[in-house]
Amino acid sequence: MFEEIFLAPAAAKHRNAPLADLRAEYLLQLKAGGARRTTLRKYANAHLNLVRLLKLRDGDRISQHDIETAASLWANPEGRRSDREATSKAKQRFTSHCTDLLNHLGWIKTDHAVHPYVTELSAYETWLRKERGLSPRRFTVIVAQLTTS
Repeated sequence: MFEEIFLAPAAAKHRNAPLADLRAEYLLQLKAGGARRTTLRKYANAHLNLVRLLKLRDGDRISQHDIETAASLWANPEGRRSDREATSKAKQRFTSHCTDLLNHLGWIKTDHAVHPYVTELSAYETWLRKERGLSPRRFTVIVAQLTTS
């Protein structure tokens, strides 16, 4: 699968990384669902970074917090081989792609009920705080109103 979406050197990098068969299987499922080559590349790169950052092995149980920690590490300039931090949208996309893979594998560990839009709410909270200057207390009130309606 990696050979279909990457040139030979990048395909080898993905193929030689841990959990290559499981990651490739998920990409095949996405492709069967109509995902384009560029989308498959984004997923594959996110998955490769997740596997490397968390040193995943077959059957590991991962919490949403672990995924968000990996996203924070990835978003740093050193984590992405970039001179700038990743945008909040890119970080959210990374988290979403990784969560999708781990859900597919059945590796998500839930200690408590997780809101179905936890990733989106986290990005929204960051935006409200950074861009709009909203206090943490006011955000808690807004989230309570969103989740009860």
